[in-house]
Amino acid sequence: MKRIVVCDSGLGGLNTAAGFFREASGDEAEILYCNVYPSPQIGYNTLKSDREREEMFRCALDGISRLRPDRCIIACNTLSIVWERMADRCPLPFPVTSIVPAAEDLIATRMLAEPESDVIILGTRSTVDSGVYQNRVISRGIAPDRVFAIACPGLATALETDLASPEIRERIAGYAEEAKGLLENSTTRKLFLAFCCTHFSYVSALWKELFASAAGREIALLDPAGGFCQGIRGVRFQYHARIPFFGRAKNNFRNFFASSAPAVAQGLADAEPDEQFFQIPKGIIG
Repeated sequence: MKRIVVCDSGLGGLNTAAGFFREASGDEAEILYCNVYPSPQIGYNTLKSDREREEMFRCALDGISRLRPDRCIIACNTLSIVWERMADRCPLPFPVTSIVPAAEDLIATRMLAEPESDVIILGTRSTVDSGVYQNRVISRGIAPDRVFAIACPGLATALETDLASPEIRERIAGYAEEAKGLLENSTTRKLFLAFCCTHFSYVSALWKELFASAAGREIALLDPAGGFCQGIRGVRFQYHARIPFFGRAKNNFRNFFASSAPAVAQGLADAEPDEQFFQIPKGIIG
């Protein structure tokens, strides 16, 4: 039986992991979810430099390697971008697939098929500031004036803490107003929202509602998180992390997956943090 790791900085990639348990047929696999968020005090997006992010992720990959996976899927956009910078200098005994190519292809394909549309790239600060998605989509033939981006710092952590918090609605309403300003001179009829952070799809309906109201046009959501599961059926699930869950996340996400992916829900219920999962590089966190 194959052992597949789904890796993310937080709980966003659980949607990808759960997808394997919704497959009706295919090769059986053990799915290991690795939350490589390093510390309750600091995450990858608050580290000081790309070098620190690479050093931290290298340590996380050392921990993943000890699990002996047959494949690793990086479901996190931030870490996928980090991985692309360091892949040539970090040989691993298993193949690694990042979410960036899947997301790029999804966005470009849909926009080429619907020329009367714009897209807003939604992601963490580091993902948006990297310009990776904006540049790649434009390189695929999409006009630059159709491509926008909004950074959503702190939203992923807020979602993990409490999916139903009023703060979530307030934050997304703020991004919708920002979008209204960005699109002031646009006359297209359709707006794609590209989830370039796996956490964002947990509240898909809220994004659609608030952006439709602010932008006054048809909204369609682009979520690449589910494109890795075809032909593979999950039969066992394990959760690995070095930190505890934030806030009420354990119960919230267990309930979220209780009906759609019971194995994931049970794995979250049984999960305990393990500080030895991977080591923190000296000098990065005090």
